[in-house]
Amino acid sequence: MSSREGGRARPVNEGVFYNNPYGASQASVDPELIGSAIAQGQVPIVSPLVASASMQMQMLDIDSAAPALAKALAVSSSQQRPMAGTNGGFSLLLARLIMLGANDGISSSDGSFHRFINLQEDYDEVLNVCQQRESLQLMRTCLGILPPTAAGIVASVHSDPSLVIKGLISERPVSSQHQSAATAAKRRQEEANNARKLAELSKRGVPSYKPLPNYPFARVSNDKPNSANSPEQQLESADRPTQFTLLRHGFRIARHKTLDTCDLPQLRALLESSFKRTLDSSRYFDRLRHLEQAGGIEIIVAGDYQGAVIVTHEPITTMDKHLPYLDKFAVLPSVQGTGMADILWTQLRRACPSCMWRSRNDNGVNKWYFDRSHGHLRSRPLLVGEKGTRWVFFWYQAAEPGQRKLTTEEIHAGIAAANSIPPSFL
Repeated sequence: MSSREGGRARPVNEGVFYNNPYGASQASVDPELIGSAIAQGQVPIVSPLVASASMQMQMLDIDSAAPALAKALAVSSSQQRPMAGTNGGFSLLLARLIMLGANDGISSSDGSFHRFINLQEDYDEVLNVCQQRESLQLMRTCLGILPPTAAGIVASVHSDPSLVIKGLISERPVSSQHQSAATAAKRRQEEANNARKLAELSKRGVPSYKPLPNYPFARVSNDKPNSANSPEQQLESADRPTQFTLLRHGFRIARHKTLDTCDLPQLRALLESSFKRTLDSSRYFDRLRHLEQAGGIEIIVAGDYQGAVIVTHEPITTMDKHLPYLDKFAVLPSVQGTGMADILWTQLRRACPSCMWRSRNDNGVNKWYFDRSHGHLRSRPLLVGEKGTRWVFFWYQAAEPGQRKLTTEEIHAGIAAANSIPPSFL
C-alpha cells in the first residue's frame, strides 16, 4: 500500500526478532535492518517472525513483538547508542503507534466511546469498563517505553487512512468524520480500476500479490468486537464514519477548589513561562481568593505543574448568577508536543460542560481555540489613539444530553463580565 501511494517501502521479513535466552523477555530485536531502510529513505515493513530452536520460522504474538520493537527503537534513538546506518539522525520524538483491529477504537460496555485517553490518569477507570482490554494494555506498555511525545491510535482496519493520518498530525481525536459522497465514489472507482488492472495482468501471466485479509499483526485478535456491531455491519464499512481513540502516556491530574492546596510559586512560574510575561501575582491571587469565596474557582494541574487550567465562576449581577470562565490555560514550553493541551482540554470539558473565555485578537493560539469553540465574537476595532485591548470572546456548549447550555442572554452577559476583568500581567 505504501508503494502504491507513492512511498518507498522495504519488507523486512526476518532478521529483526530473535530469541534471547539471557533477556528478561523472550523476544529481542536487532534494529540494524530497520536502520538501513530508514537511512535509504524507505519505510521498513517489519514482519514479527522469529526462528525457533529448530530454525523454524514462527509468528510472534503481538504482545511480545510490539513492546520489544518499541524498546529497541527507544534505545536506538539515544545519542549514546544511535541506530546503525542512520548517523544518529533517527528520532522517536514524533513516534506514532497505530493499532488496527475489528473496532473503531476503545469503547465501554455501556456503548460510550473514548475519544481521548490520558493513560496516567484514566487507565484504571477505562480498563474496568472497556471491551478492548488487550489493546489498552498493549498501548500502555508501548507508550510507557516510547518518549512522552509519542502518541497512539486505536482504530478499525476499515478506517479512512486520510482521517487517521490527520488525527496523528493534528494530535486531535476525531469524533466522527464521514467521507463525502464524492470521496466514497472516487475510492470505489479506484478500487474497481485496480481490480481490472490485476485481472489484465493475470491474463498475461503476471502474478498479482494480494494482501492477506487477516494478517496476524494487523489486529489484536483477543479483543471483543463492539456488541452493537454485527459481523455484517463490521464488513460493510466503505461508507461508515471514521472514529478512533487517541492515547497519550500523559500526566497525573490534581484538582483544587482553593488556593490553599496549590503550590503558588510553581503556579506562578508556570503562568509566567507559558505566557512569557510577568504575573501581577499579588493582585491576581487576591482576585482568585475573592472569587473562591463567592462563585468558586477550579484549578486543574497536570503533572508537576507542567500545565494548568484555571476556571473562575464570574458573577453576573444582572442575572444574579455565576458563569464559568476559563481564566488561564497554561502549558510549559518544555512539554509541548506531549499532548498536554488535549489532556487539559479534556479535563476542562469534564469540569465545565459549558464555558466562556477571551483571548487577545492577535494571539497565535486562537486557531486552536476556533477549532474547539462553538462560537466567538470579536470586540470592535480600537479607534485611533484609543487605549485598550481588542479581544476575541469564545464559548463552547455542553455536548451531553441533559447538561445545561448557555443561553444567548448568558453569553452576552458573560462577554460583558469578561470585558471588565482586570489584566493579570504587568
